Amino acid sequence: MPVYTVMSPEHGAGSIEPLMRRLEKAGIDARADDGRIETEVTAGERQAFAEALAGHILKDLKSCELSRLAVLLPVSLRERELILPLASQLADRTDHSGYAAGEITRLLDETRLLIPEGILRFRLPLVLDSWAMALDRAGEELLIDREYTELLMLLGLMTQIGGSGRVNGEVRLILHADGSCVISGGSGQRIECAEADAGELMAILAGIAPERISVYDLTGGKSIGIMHAIRAFFGERASFFISVSDGE
Repeated sequence: MPVYTVMSPEHGAGSIEPLMRRLEKAGIDARADDGRIETEVTAGERQAFAEALAGHILKDLKSCELSRLAVLLPVSLRERELILPLASQLADRTDHSGYAAGEITRLLDETRLLIPEGILRFRLPLVLDSWAMALDRAGEELLIDREYTELLMLLGLMTQIGGSGRVNGEVRLILHADGSCVISGGSGQRIECAEADAGELMAILAGIAPERISVYDLTGGKSIGIMHAIRAFFGERASFFISVSDGE
């Protein structure tokens, strides 16, 4: 009977424990030693062994692989933390168990050394493509939810507008060095913009029409154009606070 060795150079000895449980559940005798699993597989056990290894790859390694793929997304760390749980749910909607078990069964004729992450990346392209698509879809849904939330926040600010057509109170605008900005009102409403486009920003501020606006420039003076536009539109109702780096 052929003896197969399963090991994971990338994920280490701890990653083989879930596989050991799957093998035990499948009734396959295996021994774990020095961060690897060795098992003799009879002809009658080949299918069960392939299915157990497929389950290990598709379920136990999924979160690690999604995290690795998510690093390639042009999003912040916080956004990745929000995307990953949704991507995991979306990935589970496609059943790749039969495909993965079939590919592993064929691999058993070619090698006795099995590396789960290597199998995933070089023998199961349909799985990787599906997981990458799940990440993209999760990112799109996050973007839609964020834009919808910003719209609701904007509407929340707009409801404060009194008979004079202005927000009753002060609005604060913070311009960040990375190009993003935050608009907040006195009642806790908050709009976050990934990029402070001057035209869109002025359209929002004009729609809100606050009684007063305080602008906090943390860009070191890079947003001078936006501040000039705000001064021209709001006049004395606008106050400016500029942070200048020590090197300037």
